[in-house]
Amino acid sequence: MTTDRRARHGVLMGLTAVVALVIATPAARAQRDPREQHAFATVIDKKGAPVAGLGTADFTVREDNVKREILRVEPSAAPMQLALLVDTSDIVGNGSVHPSVTNDLRVGLRAFIDAVFTSNSTSQMALYTFGDRPTQAVDYASSPIALLRAADTVFPVRGSGAYFNDTVNEACRSLAKLGARHPVIVAFVDENGVDFSSLDHVRVEEALQSTRAALWTISLPDRNAINRGLNNPLAFKAREERAQILQDATDRSGGENVQVLATTALAATFTQAASLLASQYDITYARPESLVPPKRVDVAVSRPDTKLLAPHWGGK
Repeated sequence: MTTDRRARHGVLMGLTAVVALVIATPAARAQRDPREQHAFATVIDKKGAPVAGLGTADFTVREDNVKREILRVEPSAAPMQLALLVDTSDIVGNGSVHPSVTNDLRVGLRAFIDAVFTSNSTSQMALYTFGDRPTQAVDYASSPIALLRAADTVFPVRGSGAYFNDTVNEACRSLAKLGARHPVIVAFVDENGVDFSSLDHVRVEEALQSTRAALWTISLPDRNAINRGLNNPLAFKAREERAQILQDATDRSGGENVQVLATTALAATFTQAASLLASQYDITYARPESLVPPKRVDVAVSRPDTKLLAPHWGGK
C-alpha cells in the first residue's frame, strides 16, 4: 500500500469511527443518564375521557418545590406490569347489599383484561384474590388466557373477611421482585364488608412508594357506614385504615378511586380504567445528581378544565 493510499485509508477509518460515535452516543447516554426521571400521568377532561395531544409546554414538574427541566413528553408505549386485585370476601356474595354482584364483577374483570392486552400486548398481568387471605390466582403473564379463565371462576369465600391492605402489600412485593418499570395495581373492593388486614395505611403507602406503583381502585361504597363498627373498635379501625388507602394512597400514587353505585356499571367502569391507563403520558424530566432523593414530586398541567392523575411521592 502506497503512502497516499495509507493516508486515504486512515482518513476513511477515522470518519467511520466518528460517524459510529455520533450514532451510538445518544443511545448509550439515554440508557445510563442518571438524571432522567419518568412520571406516568393521565389527563382527563370534564367528561372523564383522556386528553390527547399534550406536549412539554403543557406540563411542569417540581421536586420539593424546585422546578425541573422537562426533556420529553410522549404517549406512554411502555408495557405495564399490572396486579389485578379482586375482593372475594363473603360480602361480595351477599345479595341483600348488591344483587348479582358476582356475575357483574366477572363481566367487568373480563372487559378489563381484554382491554389492557388489546391496548398493549406486551404488558404483564397477575390476578390476586383477597377473600379469607391474599392469594395469587394467576402469576404474571403476557397472555390473557389464564387470566380470563380465572375471572370466570371468581366467587366469594363463604364466611370470610377481606384482606385488601395486606394484598396491596403482597402485590408491591411481587412487582418489586419482577423488576417492574411501569408498575400498576388495580383493585376491586366491596366496602360493605370487614377487613382483617394486619397492615395500616402508613405501611401500605410505604410499600407503594418504594415500588413506585400507581394504585387504582374500583369500589362499592359502604351503604351503612354510620351504623357499622360502633360496637367493635377493631372493625371500625380497620375500616378507617382501608378508607384512607382508597382515598389518599390512590391520589398520591398517581391513580384514583372510583365508587360504583350499581354493579351493572362495573364493566363500563373497568373498561374506562383500562382506557385511562392506555392513554398515559410518559413525562421525562431531568434531576440533578444528588445523594438525597426528593420527598415530593408535583406534576401540573396547564390545560384548563382538566384533571391530572400523577404520582406525588419522591424517592429514588
